[in-house]
Amino acid sequence: MMTEASRIDAGLVQIVTLDEEKPFVCGMGLLVSSQEIVTCAHVVNIALHREPMSRASPIGEFIWVSFPRSTESGVPPARPLARASVQEFEAPGREPDDDVALLLLDVPAEETIGFGILADIQGIDLVGSRVSVFGARAGPLNRNMPIHTDGRYVGATNQSFAQIEPVTPVQSFVEPGYSGGRVWSEDVKAAIGMIVARLDNQNRKIAFFLPAHAIASRFRGIPIETRQMGMDVAALFRLAAIGNLILVLAQFLANRIDEFDLAFGGGNPVLNAFWGLLLNPLMMPVSFWALWRYARNYSEHPWWQRIPTILSMGGSRIGAVLSILFFVLVPLYMQGFFADQFRSYGFVYIDKSKIASTGETLADCVGNWCLHPGVTRWSRSLSTNASDSTRYGHLKADKAPAAVTYFPGFEPIGIAALTGVGLVLAILAILAVFRVPRRLLSRSAR
Repeated sequence: MMTEASRIDAGLVQIVTLDEEKPFVCGMGLLVSSQEIVTCAHVVNIALHREPMSRASPIGEFIWVSFPRSTESGVPPARPLARASVQEFEAPGREPDDDVALLLLDVPAEETIGFGILADIQGIDLVGSRVSVFGARAGPLNRNMPIHTDGRYVGATNQSFAQIEPVTPVQSFVEPGYSGGRVWSEDVKAAIGMIVARLDNQNRKIAFFLPAHAIASRFRGIPIETRQMGMDVAALFRLAAIGNLILVLAQFLANRIDEFDLAFGGGNPVLNAFWGLLLNPLMMPVSFWALWRYARNYSEHPWWQRIPTILSMGGSRIGAVLSILFFVLVPLYMQGFFADQFRSYGFVYIDKSKIASTGETLADCVGNWCLHPGVTRWSRSLSTNASDSTRYGHLKADKAPAAVTYFPGFEPIGIAALTGVGLVLAILAILAVFRVPRRLLSRSAR
């Protein structure tokens, strides 16, 4: 499986035509899976020795491609060419988002080439941000070295095209032969579109690209990431996950170790577990939702790159496994532990001074707080004249006897509901992390 999806040079392709058996570069492309290449329709026309604006369908015809990052057989022209067939073709001319083509390699590309990721960026404005284009001037394959050229994203020009320009007026920019080249955004570490046209005169150098969402609209099923970038979900996950892990570990240690008092509960083991039971389900949904959202944003990346890096964890298989263990499984396990402690230990007390009437016997009273058979964790059959008439805890504990306000029925139901939400989000997050990328599926299975 190809990896390193966030590399700026991953998946780069040159489209060539054979001129007297010598490869001649006529455009660029982007490898979006092991065999699929996205490029411009007019580049395909040139590769097939047709008029650039020809609308005749070339479906099924073959063209030749070269991979600048290929490690096979050294450097051009010794590097072998690969053959690809035209699978889909939207001829240039009618609509603003025409002039796209999809090629299929005869055999999968070598792993060192990597694959490019197209990303539809939503929720943030990239205007003014740095971009990079990659290409070589049209000509013999071994004459012009392909290069990365910096640019600046200017903005949309119509319903489909967007505009970029050089960072400085004097630098070289997009030239003939760059069509089909990906537009890389360093801000989002992905290809946000494909070069389709250029304007170069004495006054200004401009290039136009087709955004990723427009390409995807033409080729249903093509691998693409839809990134909802309005919120920094990576930072939210880090904050919530680390905070919650510290919280649950502190409550757990305070419950198990008499000398450990750095937790909610005032040193009472019963309340240490109870506070963990209360606070953990408030934090879990936040961190699990952020992980789910992040994993969906990076759905075409390898699974271990779909988890935000925390304290050097993430970004690698081992780091990703540790992140899932500590920030997903540990909180879920701790919630089960706290629930078991709540079910097995502690008592629900009622304030006898606030009971309207009772024929039952009160027991184990500590001041006004007593046990009563009509008051349990899940219900309170007695009528009272105050809302704070029940408490949960252990008033006769050996260490720090205490109890806190408790609402029978309502409170455990709320805890169970929040825990259920957290569990569902955890499952969704895990599924999103380990979901098979579309680029690894056959087109019929997408």
